[in-house]
Amino acid sequence: MTPDGLSKLVTILAEEHGVEFTPARLQTWAAVLADVSDDQGVAALYRVLRTSPYPPKVADLVRAIHGTPADQERLLDEEAERAITHLEAHLCDYRINRLGPIVNATIRALGGIDVVTGLMAADRWRFQRTVAVKLARAYLRRGVTVEEGAELVPAVLLSSSYALARYAVEGHPPPVVEQPFQTHRLPALSAGPGGGETE
Repeated sequence: MTPDGLSKLVTILAEEHGVEFTPARLQTWAAVLADVSDDQGVAALYRVLRTSPYPPKVADLVRAIHGTPADQERLLDEEAERAITHLEAHLCDYRINRLGPIVNATIRALGGIDVVTGLMAADRWRFQRTVAVKLARAYLRRGVTVEEGAELVPAVLLSSSYALARYAVEGHPPPVVEQPFQTHRLPALSAGPGGGETE
């Protein structure tokens, strides 16, 4: 939070509950709420004030913003499921795939485009889907490296120098699936918003 946002919280608490902030307490709140926007902090305070007759502690605001650990795990499960549903809808074995770092890393960990599309074609995907969800969940939690999340090139383009050369000669880029998975903000994950790329 900015100093102005924190000042607004202090003013609201002074008016509502007569709470006074010592410099040390103010510093503690500022440190705990450092990654929270002013709007999030004020909205959380109003939610807490609506449901509790007692002056809130800073942990009450954090819980109102991020939820409980159980809430965070549930959100992580839902996001991983969304990522795999996105993979199933957009994966293509004859185009370069740019499905976003989380989905690309998951496909790469499963053996690549051709392995995953082969599993789908042979109706064996249902046996690997649970593994895929677990992998996506792990990547969402820790983030992915640039290499893990890089675009995926199917074997048909890699193995055929003619195919890539033809696109180069004709001045056209190779066909691409450009459907990046849009992650939601998942609080308290090391990778930050949505488990993006790490260095």
